[in-house]
Amino acid sequence: MNNMADREIARKNFLQRRHKSWSEKVIKSDAFAKFRSKEMGDIPEKDCTPMEEFKNEIDLQEDELPSAIQQKREIETIDNESTCSYAVSRSWYKKWEDYVGISSNYDPSIQYPIPGPICMDIHNESNNEFISEEAWKMFVKWYGVNKLHHLDRKHLYFKDEKVFDVCILTPFSGITEHRVKKFNRFEEIGWVELQMRQMFQVLETKETRLWISEKGQMPKFRQLLTRSRMLNDCIVRDKTYILAIEELNENRWTTGEPGAPKGSLEKYSDLVQFKFPSTNAFESEINKLLKNLSAEMAESIRKSTEQVVKNSQQLMERKEVNLDEKLKKVLNKMEEYEQKLSEIKKQKVDIDEREQKLSKKLKELEQRESTIDFRENKFEKEKEEIINLNKILESKVKLEVGGQSFSTSLNTLTKEEDSLLATMFSGCHKLQPDQDGVYFIDRDGVHFRYILNYLRDSTIDLGTLPQDISVLRQILSEVKYYKLSNFADRLEKFINSFPHSAKS
Repeated sequence: MNNMADREIARKNFLQRRHKSWSEKVIKSDAFAKFRSKEMGDIPEKDCTPMEEFKNEIDLQEDELPSAIQQKREIETIDNESTCSYAVSRSWYKKWEDYVGISSNYDPSIQYPIPGPICMDIHNESNNEFISEEAWKMFVKWYGVNKLHHLDRKHLYFKDEKVFDVCILTPFSGITEHRVKKFNRFEEIGWVELQMRQMFQVLETKETRLWISEKGQMPKFRQLLTRSRMLNDCIVRDKTYILAIEELNENRWTTGEPGAPKGSLEKYSDLVQFKFPSTNAFESEINKLLKNLSAEMAESIRKSTEQVVKNSQQLMERKEVNLDEKLKKVLNKMEEYEQKLSEIKKQKVDIDEREQKLSKKLKELEQRESTIDFRENKFEKEKEEIINLNKILESKVKLEVGGQSFSTSLNTLTKEEDSLLATMFSGCHKLQPDQDGVYFIDRDGVHFRYILNYLRDSTIDLGTLPQDISVLRQILSEVKYYKLSNFADRLEKFINSFPHSAKS
């Protein structure tokens, strides 16, 4: 019973001290006011004090500290799923577990002290436990916060990390020293910049600023100048990005683009055990290395130069000897070519003379050829005439018409296809001549000569016809008998042209 009474008295004393120290701390804390205005509610800062805002958010009551059993039950009922988590010192959290009796090595016979105000390890995250936002608010309500436990947003550890490509941005070579690092999306730009300075060992005297670009074949970087801004506000969740750090050299950014970062990096320096490289030691080491390197390079260049000069001289001597030999060969070949050229010229003169003679002979041959062609054409014509005469002789037909004998050719008799004579001598009808080979036609032989003359010349000479109308009509009768329609038409026109008195 005494242990329980002492424990209750200690709890009440702590509660009184907690309310007093916590009120003074909250009222004086600019960091807490900034945190409250950014993160914890919709109550305007001008309408209430930081202490009143904090009471509105975490429902701070002026009642007694809950017992260990009550604290244990309330914490166990909390849903640990949260979008963010808060860092609490692992040693403090172990004290609280001992106090409420849930630690693995809890001993009921021991009176464990109240853990006191919440604290966190701001230098080593591995020494912290991460609890949900609701649990953190309850702990603050019960125990308050140690002065070393800053309430600025940079101490909220959201469970959402993202992998970034990080590099140094240069004006000519693009991005160099390409690496990969994981950052929390809810870190501030200044905190990310400080870690990148440490990663790439940027000197303390150097000013830097950050750039960001989506990953792609042609990155397009944009500046991240507001260091207090969260990284999450500058990216899209599902895309991948490149973070680049740029140095200020001789009051000029390496990219030449204007723009100075807003905010200081000093407020983030207590979050990491960060040591900038020593400028003097670093520069002296670099200078020493440069001197040694310069001496080695100078000696190497001198030896290389001497060897190059020596090799060049030897090469030039060998080339001169080779050039002399080649020159002699070229001169000898030129003499040979000149001799051959003179011979070729003589041959060309002979060829020209022969060509002239050949051209004369060619002209003579062409004249002879034209004469031969003329004679050949003449011969062909004469030959054709002879062939035609032979055909006429071979196709000679003897006729006896009305007691008068006529001799003509088969071509003449068959000239008009529709005539009676053409039908008779076309070969379609078998005609039987007499023993002398004469074909007999029982018609007027006196008028037949007019018909035969028409077939020979295919013309009608009306001047050779008799001027007696009665004789003309007899001839017309014979023409119609032999079915010479063209001859009959013209003859009728001729008869009709006679005067009426002559017709009668």
